[in-house]
Amino acid sequence: MTLSWKLIDLSKNNADKISASLLVFTNMEKVLTADFFLTTESVNVSTVMSKVVSVTLRPTTRLSSPVNLTLKHTNVMHPQGVLSCVYWNGSAWEVDGCDVTQTNATHTDCTCQHLSTFAVIMQVERNLPKIAAMVIGLIFLILTLVTFALCALNPKVTNLARLNLCISLFQAHLLSLLVQELILHILPHKVLCRVLSGLQMFLYLSGFLWMDLDTLLLLLSIMMLKKLKKPRGEGPNCGHLSLIGYMLPLMIVVVVVGVMPAGYGTEWCGVRKRGGLSWSLLGPAYFLFTVNLIVLLIAFISLCLLSSNESPLKEEIRNVRCQAVRVLVQSVVITSPWVLGFFYMGYGSVLDLVFLILISQQGTFIFLIHCVLNPEVQSRWKRLFQKLASISPTPLNNM
Repeated sequence: MTLSWKLIDLSKNNADKISASLLVFTNMEKVLTADFFLTTESVNVSTVMSKVVSVTLRPTTRLSSPVNLTLKHTNVMHPQGVLSCVYWNGSAWEVDGCDVTQTNATHTDCTCQHLSTFAVIMQVERNLPKIAAMVIGLIFLILTLVTFALCALNPKVTNLARLNLCISLFQAHLLSLLVQELILHILPHKVLCRVLSGLQMFLYLSGFLWMDLDTLLLLLSIMMLKKLKKPRGEGPNCGHLSLIGYMLPLMIVVVVVGVMPAGYGTEWCGVRKRGGLSWSLLGPAYFLFTVNLIVLLIAFISLCLLSSNESPLKEEIRNVRCQAVRVLVQSVVITSPWVLGFFYMGYGSVLDLVFLILISQQGTFIFLIHCVLNPEVQSRWKRLFQKLASISPTPLNNM
């Protein structure tokens, strides 16, 4: 604390009797919580970031210059947190007469025009539209998985790659949402933060790889039609597909941890950008996107060369063409946010909104592509509802 001794209404006779005291209260921040900080923003989450301190002067005098306080943070700073120097007015925290002059990750300098009881409070505005959008996307991913479970034996609806793609996306989006909401509780635990960073990277890479495998299964179906063979349900061995879909992303994460163990655990518990480490996620991601694009091009060229007029598998060719369109739209839905993110540098609210919609509503678009617009799913749900409607309650026997 720095305090100017130029005091108003102080006689020279009392100059040697002035005393200043700085009291630091233990656990007082748990009593005078941030709930007493009244703001106009009801969606803000407030946290007391320092010890509660009281500055007094005897005899009581009026300051001619402000008092400067440096308060140490007792909690971890939120990446988007806004700090305020506040004083206790007897019933609530207020900011009148107190300003933040300087701050960093560990300390905040406060300048106040009066003496009182002080603290530092951090406010974080909750992004409710983003939370709502993520929840909606997760709900539609759940509906997609339920639909796939009901149509598990129908290759016109789903396959092993598509099912695991939705599972990986659901887990990645859910984990991302939970980390964002609980970031203040996670950041103090560095090991947990790094584990969650690696887990998010694994889930996203796994989802991208399953997208590639889904496109590869489409190409194999087209190759079988060219040989006048009916496409089989899963194609390659399920165990081999599962090994590729999950082990390869796991190996990438393990290699990154071994090469740069401190690379995980940013302020958002994500992948650090320094040293090109973010390319440990973006590099494999863009490589998988490129492979997916090449396989899609080969699949559509092969599909265009198929003649359905004279083929005995006319119906199978038509079904594969429908599947090809769905796989193409699915690939666009999954890759477009990350392609936009490559050029995205926070240029404005419009791009913010577009990026949010693309990344959060992947589950919604996948549900529309594979469920709502799929005649096989429509007929399956229709039969299920008819079956449920035909079940009437058993009448009670007359007594």
